[in-house]
Amino acid sequence: MTKMTQADIGPEIPKCSGLVCAIVGVAAQEGSAAPARFKARIVEPGYLVFETSQTEFASFVSESTAKWAKVNRAANIRAE
Repeated sequence: MTKMTQADIGPEIPKCSGLVCAIVGVAAQEGSAAPARFKARIVEPGYLVFETSQTEFASFVSESTAKWAKVNRAANIRAE
């Protein structure tokens, strides 16, 4: 995955770029495929599923963290 995408769970809800984002990784043995039932449980509430290597996932998390840290600094957003 190289970009953020919005889950298609509410087509009547306007799309925006200012959404809160959480990144969660689930690891599995290389070469194994997640059972369809497991994927369905993740997709049902509106989460996106994508399969990637551990290296690609680590890179995605690192890039996303740096991107949002820059946004937070520019907007002077601080944790409470």
